[in-house]
Amino acid sequence: MKFRFTFLLLSLSLTVFSQTLTQSQQVSQILQDRGEVVLKFNVNSKTQINEDLTNIISIDNVKELANGQGYEVIAYANAQEYQAFLSRSIPYEIIQKSAPKALTMATTVAEMASWDRYPIYSVYEQMMVNFANTYPAICDIDTILSSTPSGNYRILVAKISDNVHTAENEPQFLYSSSMHGDETTGYYLMLRLINYLLSNYGSVTQVTNLVNNAEIWICPLANPEGTYYGSSPVGSTVAYSVRNNLAGVDLNRNYPDPRAGQHPDGELWQAETQAFMTFADNHHFNMSANFHGGAEVTNYPWDTWTTSGNPNADVAWWERVCANYVATARVVSPTYMTDTYSSGVTEGGDWYVIAGGRQDYMNYFKQCRELTIELDGVKTTETQNLNGMWNTNYQALLNYIQESLYGIRGVITDSCSGQPIRAKVFANSYDQTNDSSHVYSALPVGNYHKYVNTGIYSLTFSAPGYVSKTISGISVTNGTATYQNVTLTPLAPSADFSADVTSTCSGIVQFSNDGIYQTGSTFLWNFGDGNISTQENPTHTYLTNGNYTVKLKITSCAGTDSITKVSYIAVNMPLAPTTEGDSICGDGSVSLTASGSGTINWYDALSGGTLVGTGSPWNTPFLSTTTTYYAGSDITTVGAAQHVGMTDNSGGGQYFTTTTGYRYMIFDVSQDIRLESVKVYVNSAGSRTIYLQNNAGLTLDSAVVTVPTGQNPYLVTLNFDIAPGTGYRLGVKTGSTNNLYIASGPSYPYSIPGVISITGNNQNQSWYYFFFDWIVKTQSQCNSPRVATIAKVTPLPTATFNYNIVGADVDFTNTGASGASYHWDFGDGNTSTLENPSNNYGATGSYDVTLVVTNSSGCIDSTTQTIVINNAPSADFSANTACLGASTLFTDNSGTAVGTITGWDWNFGDGAGVSSSENPSYVYGDTGVYNVTLIVESSIGLFDTTTVPVYVSTRPLAGFSYVAGFVGNATTVNDMSQSFMLPLTSWNWTFGDGNSSVQQNTFNVYNTPGLFTITLIVANTCGLDTATQQVNIVTTGLIEYDRQPVLYPNPASGSDITIEFVAENEEIYVLNVFGADGRLVYSENDACETGNNKKQINIANFAKGSYWVELRTSNNMFRLQFVK
Repeated sequence: MKFRFTFLLLSLSLTVFSQTLTQSQQVSQILQDRGEVVLKFNVNSKTQINEDLTNIISIDNVKELANGQGYEVIAYANAQEYQAFLSRSIPYEIIQKSAPKALTMATTVAEMASWDRYPIYSVYEQMMVNFANTYPAICDIDTILSSTPSGNYRILVAKISDNVHTAENEPQFLYSSSMHGDETTGYYLMLRLINYLLSNYGSVTQVTNLVNNAEIWICPLANPEGTYYGSSPVGSTVAYSVRNNLAGVDLNRNYPDPRAGQHPDGELWQAETQAFMTFADNHHFNMSANFHGGAEVTNYPWDTWTTSGNPNADVAWWERVCANYVATARVVSPTYMTDTYSSGVTEGGDWYVIAGGRQDYMNYFKQCRELTIELDGVKTTETQNLNGMWNTNYQALLNYIQESLYGIRGVITDSCSGQPIRAKVFANSYDQTNDSSHVYSALPVGNYHKYVNTGIYSLTFSAPGYVSKTISGISVTNGTATYQNVTLTPLAPSADFSADVTSTCSGIVQFSNDGIYQTGSTFLWNFGDGNISTQENPTHTYLTNGNYTVKLKITSCAGTDSITKVSYIAVNMPLAPTTEGDSICGDGSVSLTASGSGTINWYDALSGGTLVGTGSPWNTPFLSTTTTYYAGSDITTVGAAQHVGMTDNSGGGQYFTTTTGYRYMIFDVSQDIRLESVKVYVNSAGSRTIYLQNNAGLTLDSAVVTVPTGQNPYLVTLNFDIAPGTGYRLGVKTGSTNNLYIASGPSYPYSIPGVISITGNNQNQSWYYFFFDWIVKTQSQCNSPRVATIAKVTPLPTATFNYNIVGADVDFTNTGASGASYHWDFGDGNTSTLENPSNNYGATGSYDVTLVVTNSSGCIDSTTQTIVINNAPSADFSANTACLGASTLFTDNSGTAVGTITGWDWNFGDGAGVSSSENPSYVYGDTGVYNVTLIVESSIGLFDTTTVPVYVSTRPLAGFSYVAGFVGNATTVNDMSQSFMLPLTSWNWTFGDGNSSVQQNTFNVYNTPGLFTITLIVANTCGLDTATQQVNIVTTGLIEYDRQPVLYPNPASGSDITIEFVAENEEIYVLNVFGADGRLVYSENDACETGNNKKQINIANFAKGSYWVELRTSNNMFRLQFVK
């Protein structure tokens, strides 16, 4: 079932508020509902807009009024910006959101097929997934931000290229839309453009050319928090979209600015901003555009400067490219992009100046030619007009991408190694040093793309470690690419280095390579202590005191250079501690001790490694194997007090009474410090908790401070020890009892060079929060050489035993691991040190028997079992193995702790034989195994039963196999005799030719042909048996005829094999089959005819394996082998 949701489209219009609310109250209500308000007002001059108002409020549109009456301005403001605007005393009107149109949302991917609506967020994500799944060879979906601050959305980007997973010599092009959440036209267009490129690849020539020759990245939605603001369920409509992000920050004022600095809006970089900056860092975009709404115009750099303030080196190129975009769109809609400028083109600052825009960030800091395109005078294009917007813009969008293929382009490589390099490309007499108009080649390909108009150009190519090269006379024609590959010659390396310290009490030195060398150079450091490194900037730990000479050698394909600094590093570490290891028996913790100066620290490595413990004695973690730890004496030296931060509150401000949120100062630390104290100003007494957190918000330390009144400023002692790091937070969770002073007009950063820098706060950079006159002290760490200390873990012996009770006699057997010594306590006062002792108990009862085992390391294990000696007898007997017909003799071994054995009841297990004798004998009628049962009775009338198997054997059954040889060769014989429960004791062979043997398996060599009788006599303790067989010995052995016998199939796969052979005469033949072990498995005698003969042998019952077939006639013998 499909659902269609229709929402009210909120567009900009003027609405008159109820006369019962003041204008300020109306704004407060709007801010409470939406977090931002839209204002319209008039000013007299652009100067007022560009130099004042743009710094306090988000200007959205500026239009010149007729007859020189000034300018009409539309602007957005959050609560803070609105208060700043009020201070200018400018009359204004409120532009209220109203809903004259219907807005249709697609709730399934299928509903987007007609492209006449916006998708709900889940449909948008599914469409992006479908693009990659449907076109995996040319499309991949990447994530710019994995989770927006609400956790409800992601910022996604599609990458489209013919080799989508391979870096190529292609421009990287980026389209991005809707960083202002309520400007949604570009969101729709970019989603549709992705679909158009993918579905028309291979069929539309221009699309195929673009995908084959450019790396195209498209981010349809850069501010999903704003676009889907206020929707319920989450992501279900764009009807309530807002300009800013969830925190109320205008993302297009939040970027570093080439004129106004890192935080021109006074806000921290938002999660969306940081994600896009990281995304830009990880790629090398050459050309891009971002899309907005509320006007129709192409807006090229700069936004932060007017043309007169800083002319753009690329202004002519921008004017041409923008004019082409407008002209292409006007082919479809002739009046398009005329609402702001008749040409549809402007330099951004000439329209109105802003700071912190992404367009300027990309152009100035990333050398990417980015354009701002305002698509529609309506912020959120009505759904019935979406197809019209596509028809108007899509060809212009394609043509703008195509511009990225033109200009001057090529690959820059190292003339020595041929490897690509990152180099600067500067157009002489064209580029300007003040506007970052040069470009760079990009790794891993080394390709560059310099966009210029028709003309003749001179380019200079330069890179650190290389000889710069200038190439003149490069001719360019609009709409074409001029290729200019460049090789740069590397400079011979020049070696130099420095160290963070040259005198150290820790032994740890960070070396910096200050040489001049090109990419791909190799390095060889010799630290003077026998250690080397091939890292570019190594950190080395010296383990002993002394003065060390350090050498660095740099090698490249352009040459080699080295530098040696004699006695450069002086190491003066504290004396190493003296240590004492320990051992334990079995798993557990070992106590290690050390003595020395300073703090004893324990590490898991001789150098580097991890700090695992402090102090002496120190108990190791739970160990199961012997482990070595390393103890060092570490001494901390605290430096003199230094002051940083605002000194006091004399510059003005206010007491902070907000009861929600968490306010903190942000600072970076360059070396170990102790933050000893800060000063605060309060206007009410109470306890405050000051938190020190890392950049992830994890609390590292805290202090609860009770601040009295009447002591302003109040010195708060903290003594927070802080390691080097960035983004530390020092703050107070707000509440009704906060009332700490915040100062206005700070000048960030506040720094002690090389020590600490207070960079701002988490809320508003126009304020300085709570903590004045920070007192910090540097801390230097001196570390002695480390001493190895062994925590020995000796495995415990295992104490276990079994026992056997016969009356009052008990035999004990140690069943654990053998130990060096044993101690048995039998529980009756008797003891033993034997491994397997016996004990006779003098009385019935329960006894706790304890075995203590001690191994060679002195480790002990013990176990205790309880045995019971009772009044019942213990039945036991033994019997010999008799031969059939002889008597089996039974011997009673029963015992009793009380009284005597007075009765015996024997059952001999053959169904017939019984006896009541103490030690009977019995003759069994057949061989076998018989379970004999004995029931004994004691003199006090108690019984016990035992059953034991008894064996009756007989003489052996003789048998053997043979493999007949020929005269002068060995005939082998193998014993196949059988003997039940008794071993064979002898073998006597006679071979019929006077020879004999007493071996179990043997051979005989016959010297004459003929038929011989082989006899085997075998014996066991019960008697003898004899077996005989005849063997036919022939004279010539294996005979070769013109036709040898043939055996098939081989290997045998069925139930039969066939042998074909030629006989000289009619006679009797012998056919034998032997297994691989020499045993005869088949034999027959039959008559054969003169000439050809054929014989089948059934092998269905043969096991799988290898067999020999022996064919004998009166004069010949043949052997053939086959496999089943």
